[in-house]
Amino acid sequence: MCFFVDGPLSINGNAAWIKSSIQKCIYDINKDLSKRGLPPLMIIGLQKSGKLYDYIHLIGPSIQPNSIYCVTDEFRNSYVDFNKTPSNTTYGNETYYGQDFLLKTKSGKLFVFNAPYPFPNKDNIAVFKHEKANIENYSNIGAYAKLIEDFESDLYESAVIPIALAQKYTAISLQPGGKVLDLLAQTAVQQ
Repeated sequence: MCFFVDGPLSINGNAAWIKSSIQKCIYDINKDLSKRGLPPLMIIGLQKSGKLYDYIHLIGPSIQPNSIYCVTDEFRNSYVDFNKTPSNTTYGNETYYGQDFLLKTKSGKLFVFNAPYPFPNKDNIAVFKHEKANIENYSNIGAYAKLIEDFESDLYESAVIPIALAQKYTAISLQPGGKVLDLLAQTAVQQ
């Protein structure tokens, strides 16, 4: 089973504290599935903006098709966030529950995506920082790449069909949708 998330696997703002529970929950589910001989739950966080997205599109022509890269903190600090002071812990320590990957599909499309960390927690930050960037710890990373390739779409850059359909059928059109929202707001204010 796979879920596509429109954006990174992170929780920002006041609710960021919950990311540790989400990470542990995904880990526990996958551990249980493994004991039963079942494939792991897959969650793909697809990013369509940001510094990594800009970076992969800048260097895209020099990347060989059918390539995947696990983004290390050292790589991010040297080539992507080079003008920013590196974190004292690890990138996204307070918000992320998934690792960043760069993918160029067989067809040449470029994607930045997250896969859940295969660890229950980040308690030993030095070990976690090293192990999160070891692609061998993501035993089903090939399945992630295959799913993205199978569902890639030409609707817009870095599009996959599940997210494109979700956006199409959940979007509120400006004209009638705006009027409905105005009516709801007016009703709420009057109460």
